[in-house]
Amino acid sequence: MKQVNHSPRRFALGMVLTLQAIAGGAQAAEGVRFSRIDVRGNTQSSDAEILALCQLSPTARYQANDLRMALDCLGQSGRFETVNFDAEGDVLVVNVLEAPQYSGLLDVSASVDSDRGLSANLFVEKQNLFSEELTGSLSVELSKYDQYLGAFLQDEDMFGSGIPGGFNLEYSGQNYPDSAYDVSQFELGSYLEFAHGENALTRLRAGVQRLEVDDVAPTAGAYMQGEENTFSRLFLGADYQQRREFALGNLESASLQFSASQVFYANSGGGNASKTEASAAVRAATQGERFAFGASVSGGHVAALGGGRTSIADRFQLGGESLRGFAERSIGPRENGHALGGNSYAVMRVEGDMRLMSFENIELRGGLFAEAGSVWGLSDAPATIDDDANLKSSVGVSFGVEVGDVPINLFYAVPVNSDPGDDVQRFGFSLSRRF
Repeated sequence: MKQVNHSPRRFALGMVLTLQAIAGGAQAAEGVRFSRIDVRGNTQSSDAEILALCQLSPTARYQANDLRMALDCLGQSGRFETVNFDAEGDVLVVNVLEAPQYSGLLDVSASVDSDRGLSANLFVEKQNLFSEELTGSLSVELSKYDQYLGAFLQDEDMFGSGIPGGFNLEYSGQNYPDSAYDVSQFELGSYLEFAHGENALTRLRAGVQRLEVDDVAPTAGAYMQGEENTFSRLFLGADYQQRREFALGNLESASLQFSASQVFYANSGGGNASKTEASAAVRAATQGERFAFGASVSGGHVAALGGGRTSIADRFQLGGESLRGFAERSIGPRENGHALGGNSYAVMRVEGDMRLMSFENIELRGGLFAEAGSVWGLSDAPATIDDDANLKSSVGVSFGVEVGDVPINLFYAVPVNSDPGDDVQRFGFSLSRRF
């Protein structure tokens, strides 16, 4: 707890001198008006900000008790390590030692899931970086097979336009053992944000990317062997997000979320592409989250423009958490047993859950879900590769256990529509812990 030093001896001496020397006699009963009020010792806040905290003004008249109350007010504001008053002639001096202030966020967490294994996550945000409008952040996520590093600058008044925007520098890499290739991506970009009321946002993005697909497995077929490549490209994109809260009968909460994105890629060596995605989700819950229900649909399409074919770095893959009952990245066209991803995808999900029990700091929830989806389509696919929209679906049960601040989520899924050779994953789990 911060210790506030009111310095009562100096306070009393200063007030006596002021009342006697300035006001004198009968005027002391009417209070004292100072010629000015000086603030000393401040480096983080301006004089005006500090005086405004407790409405100190040289135009007001003060009794000794008024100044004691103002001193207590400043001391209890939490802004200062020490604060005291003194008098120099007819000048009131406010001496402060400001408490260290950090306007930002530090989040360290670890998580485990059935696909990525153990992951470590770090997020650091610093507001008022170089200026009041500038915020900087750093995001790091590391696992054995998945790496991500991102640095961001956001300005609430980009170029003096009154429009928020910023810059991003990001790297991501994946080297899963069940994939027949490794992929990495470096991006340098910028963006502008346009708010539409409180519930909707449009973001315009532009920048440059460098992609590398390498270490293609010798067992991969001819189509995937042609994926090994390193190239740079420009991109221009737009994202739209909207969230609505609404009343639905006697339910405590109900919400609708919608998002859509469109990106165009221009590769200096050819291979231009367009990528489109959209999703919508609705969720409703009864009082105290006793019962909850949700449904969602999402889809996307990537197309090569002007001939050529899409890159495996852009194509869509499903499985794991995105389509329970099937292994991660296992849905869609295959060659020699290796997943190639697809140019298009669609997923639908419905799920309901309820609180089963709750006591002390432990809560157990259980639910039922049904999911269906497919990944299909390849550019210039040979006849030996089946890239049709083969529907996959599953039903299952889910369990969530929250012990203190540690959520644990488990599911058991049974595939309903599947094909011979599909990588089935009936059981999955994840847990995370923030420190």
